[in-house]
Amino acid sequence: MPLTWDMTSVNNWSELKEGAEWSKTEALIFATMSIGMNQITDTNANEFYARIKILEGAIGSFVYVDGNDYFYTVADIKRRIGLHTNGNTESKTKWLTRMAKNLMADYDRVANYKESVSA
Repeated sequence: MPLTWDMTSVNNWSELKEGAEWSKTEALIFATMSIGMNQITDTNANEFYARIKILEGAIGSFVYVDGNDYFYTVADIKRRIGLHTNGNTESKTKWLTRMAKNLMADYDRVANYKESVSA
């Protein structure tokens, strides 16, 4: 099933579909799948931001603005309240568990690879 999105509930949404703002918006659309939240609302904007920051902490920046890594601000997220995708949702606990498990597996793979290369 393809990822679909809707921004018609976002204030002045047309401004977010141009230039650097579109780069930020498009990356957030795809990030909804990684963070287990399919919409930004007044109620969940802070948690959405927190999950984005955790993801950035784990993998680094996942969007470029003017050729540079860009890290999201609270204002970026709140500016996009009303964004909705058809992605799945995960509870905070389930998402944090999945993130920790994946990070542990990734770092374990790196450690095992480095050990095999140096042996």
